[in-house]
Amino acid sequence: MSRAIKITTLDQAEAQIDRQQRQLRNLESQLANVANQARTEAERAAESKVKDLKIEMDYQISGLESDMAEMEQSHRSAMKKQAEDFNKGLNELQDWTETLVDQLENRVNESFKKQQAQITNIKQSVNQLYQKEADEQKRAVLMIKDLDILLRTVNEKTNHEKYAPGRLKSLQNRFSQLRDGSLPAASLIALALSLTNDLWELEEEILKNKMRFEAMHNFVLKEAEELLKTMHKNRSDIFFTDEEGNKMEDQEGNSVRLELDYWTKGEYSLLEQQAEKLRSDLEKLKESPKLTEEVLKEILNNLGCIKSDQNELVKIALKRGIASEQRIAISSDIINAMINQGFELKSLSNGDPAHNYLGGETETDQREGVFAILTNGNGTEISLIIHPDEGLTNNHIIFQRNDDSSLNESELRRSIDAVKTIIEKQGYTMGDIASPVGTGDNTQSELADGNALQKVGLKKELKKQLGFIGKEASK
Repeated sequence: MSRAIKITTLDQAEAQIDRQQRQLRNLESQLANVANQARTEAERAAESKVKDLKIEMDYQISGLESDMAEMEQSHRSAMKKQAEDFNKGLNELQDWTETLVDQLENRVNESFKKQQAQITNIKQSVNQLYQKEADEQKRAVLMIKDLDILLRTVNEKTNHEKYAPGRLKSLQNRFSQLRDGSLPAASLIALALSLTNDLWELEEEILKNKMRFEAMHNFVLKEAEELLKTMHKNRSDIFFTDEEGNKMEDQEGNSVRLELDYWTKGEYSLLEQQAEKLRSDLEKLKESPKLTEEVLKEILNNLGCIKSDQNELVKIALKRGIASEQRIAISSDIINAMINQGFELKSLSNGDPAHNYLGGETETDQREGVFAILTNGNGTEISLIIHPDEGLTNNHIIFQRNDDSSLNESELRRSIDAVKTIIEKQGYTMGDIASPVGTGDNTQSELADGNALQKVGLKKELKKQLGFIGKEASK
C-alpha cells in the first residue's frame, strides 16, 4: 500500500437512510400544506377574475337607420345574455383537468342554444327592414350605408383577428363588390341582406371563441398563479426537520429554513423564472392572436413539468442539506478515531482548528466537502477530505500523507483500518481503498494547505482528477 494519497467511497448507514426517509416524508407533508394554501389563494383570485369578466357590447353605433339600429341592439343584447349565462357557471371550471378543458366548445354551444331562437328571429327579420322605402335604388343605398357602418364597427370593436382570423376580411372583400356600381338594385339588396346575416354570424363566432378562450385562459392563469404562489411559499415555509417532524433550530434558537437557491445552486430560481415568464406571457399576450388555445395547452403542459421539477428540487435541496450535516458528523467521527491513534488537529493561520467546509462559491461553503488536517508526534501529517459527488449527496473520502516521515505501510494500513472500523460501527460502509485514477499515488499540494482549502476549496481540474466531477464540469 502506497504512502501518498488514497480514496474510497462512503455509503450511508441504514439508520441514516431511514432517518432521511422520515425527514423526506415530513417534507412531503410540508409541501402538501404549502400547495394547499397556494391553491386556495389562487382559486380565490381566479373566482374574482371570473366575476370581473365582461363582454363589452354596450357600445353605441351612430348613423344606422332606426329599424336597423333597433335590430342591431337586439342582436347584441341576445349575445350579451349568452355570455352572461356562460360566465355565471364559469366558476365550475376552476378545477377542470386538461381533458375537460377540451370540452369547452360544447359548453359554449350549450350556452348559445338558450338564446338561439331569439337570434334566429332577428336574422329573419332583416328581410323586413327598409320596407318603408318604396324606391328600390334608395333602399339599396340605405342598406349599403348601414352595412358599411356595421363592418367598420366589428372591425373596431372586436378582436376578430384573434377569434376569427381572416373572416372579416372576406366579408369586406364581398362588400367592396357591392360598391362598384355595376349591379342592379335588386341584386344589391339581396347581397346586402346576405352579408348582414353573415356579419352577425361572424359576431356570434367571435363571441363563442372569445368565451371559450376566456374560460381556458382563466384556468391556465390560475394554474400559473398557483404554481408561483407554491414556489414563493416554499422559500419561506419549508424548514429542516428531524425525523419526528420537529423544526431544527440554529444556535440562536431560530428554525432552520431550507434555503432552496443555496442548496440547488440557483436552479430553483431559474425554474421560478420560467414559471414567471409563462405567467407574464398569459397576461401580456391575452389579446394577441399569437396566444391561441393550442398555445394555452402548451403552457399548461409546461406548467405541469415545472411543478413536478420544482417539487423534486425541494427534495434534492433537503437531501443535500442533510448530506452536508452528515459530512461534518462523519469527519468528526474520523477525527476522533485518529485522535485515539495519537493525532491532533493542526491550527489554521487564524488559530482555528483545521477542520471545516471547503471553500466554494463562498468561504466554508456547506455544499462543498469537509476537510481536516491532523498531525502526530512522529511528524506525520494527514489531510482528510470528505467530498460529495456531483449530486452533492454521496461522498468520497480522501486520505493524503503530506509529510516525508518514515511511517511505513503497515502503520498507515492500521491507521486507515482503525478509521474504517470506527466508521463502519456507525453503520456506514466504506468501499475499497485505492489511489485516484487521475492523480495516481502522487501527493497533491492543494490538499495540504488548510488555509486555502477553507477559503477557496479545490480547483475544478483537481476535482475532476479525483473523480468528484465529470470532465464537462471541469471546463
